[in-house]
Amino acid sequence: MVVVQAALVGNSVFYKLASSIGMSMSVLIAYRFVFAAAFIVPLALLLERSSSYTYICASGF
Repeated sequence: MVVVQAALVGNSVFYKLASSIGMSMSVLIAYRFVFAAAFIVPLALLLERSSSYTYICASGF
């Protein structure tokens, strides 16, 4: 719980700093989505690797 709160505080500070420098909030949101996808996609591929193999075998391909 403390780690989540620290991450949220760091995120808020980062956004405040970037917006005070003059960075667009649209660009910040786009960067957030890109970094989230870069983290989640490999994690999902690793975790679902064995279950996707069973789906492929069951479908006949």
